[in-house]
Amino acid sequence: MGENMNYPENPVDFINQYSFIDKHEIYTNGAEVIPVFRVGQMLEHYMSDLTPQQIKDMQFCLREKSRECAELRRELQELKERDTAKRPVEFDEHWYKCPRCGKYSGGLKGNFCHMCGQRLKWED
Repeated sequence: MGENMNYPENPVDFINQYSFIDKHEIYTNGAEVIPVFRVGQMLEHYMSDLTPQQIKDMQFCLREKSRECAELRRELQELKERDTAKRPVEFDEHWYKCPRCGKYSGGLKGNFCHMCGQRLKWED
């Protein structure tokens, strides 16, 4: 793997050379990332005493952590959306529906939907 590559002197320079900023926040919140296959190349070159299985195991762990980070990012985005106050939908004079889950909240004007936790705003 990577026989024709020119490797920097140390792993930190390798990471700096092949990492990139996730400007569009597709995978992260704008953090610097490096593709998993580049990490494999780095491990193979700078840690040549690792067996191919150890390198595969490390790549597997990195992929799993990447998936966990992506899931946490989705959850964080959902929490941010739920915490953004939204105006309830008026059903009639005394009944209101949550704009997120559509459940009725009666005439009680609480700050949050009692079913899904959506933050509510009653005035503009």
